[in-house]
Amino acid sequence: MRTDTDELPNYRTHRHRLFGEQEGFCVGCDTQFPFRVMEVDHMLPRSRGGTDHADNLQLLCSGCNKSKGNKTMAEWRSGG
Repeated sequence: MRTDTDELPNYRTHRHRLFGEQEGFCVGCDTQFPFRVMEVDHMLPRSRGGTDHADNLQLLCSGCNKSKGNKTMAEWRSGG
């Protein structure tokens, strides 16, 4: 059981901030979506050494996030 809950990322806060910064647009498909469809994504996936730091987070729509998986944005965009 985790006891370091104060250190856990607050994705709700990041989601709201990113939604405002990105003006509701998905970074993946450049389509504007309602807030409820957007998901926090790690640009460099945590499974590959990425962090929960704000500068490694972006919003993607659920479809793009699912498609991207554990790839970087460059890999995903190039079809890798």
